[in-house]
Amino acid sequence: MVVSVRSIIAVFPDNTVLVNLAHVNRLDLLRPLLERFEPKWTVSVSRECSKSSDIKGLEGLKSVGRLFGSPLRASRAELVHAQCIQKSMLKPGQDRQYQPSAHMGEAETIAIICNRMEFKDSLFLTDDYDAISAAGNAKTITGRPIGILSTHGVIAWAELYGYLSRVDAHDIIDELIRLGRHSGPPSAADYDEYADGKKRGRRAR
Repeated sequence: MVVSVRSIIAVFPDNTVLVNLAHVNRLDLLRPLLERFEPKWTVSVSRECSKSSDIKGLEGLKSVGRLFGSPLRASRAELVHAQCIQKSMLKPGQDRQYQPSAHMGEAETIAIICNRMEFKDSLFLTDDYDAISAAGNAKTITGRPIGILSTHGVIAWAELYGYLSRVDAHDIIDELIRLGRHSGPPSAADYDEYADGKKRGRRAR
């Protein structure tokens, strides 16, 4: 008997995007994504987020659990896969034996997306270059690439659906750049091209 698995479009964050939004007190910008797709996160990311929430200025992260719900726990096979992904992400000189949590949130997320049919169309929110590279080398269970959205992508989504203005988007990006937390377009002006492309794509559908 063939068992049908319902496919959902889920949104999985890593801690970098959550921390970026918390730094500018705009975790609410996740709302247009979470209203349209199903929020999910992993045990490792939830632990990283909890640890970050103890840092002064990032207390808003304590509410993230209410947004993403109970974290998903990796199976034994997924954990082995995650450890292989994690190892590929370590830089020279990093040793997983002494930094067991390094990149584990991103690796665990990629492994779960890759190994579960219901998550084959999911989005991964990350600004981590190593995680983006690892996700680019990975494939979902149907052979599809993993969809990636960075912090500036989250901001563009929020603007696209009317949650903030272009001026507000510029202010947020300028503040992230000032804080050294921005990995998207190098300036607020460069963000315009990216956001306008999203709008054109939406009108074309």
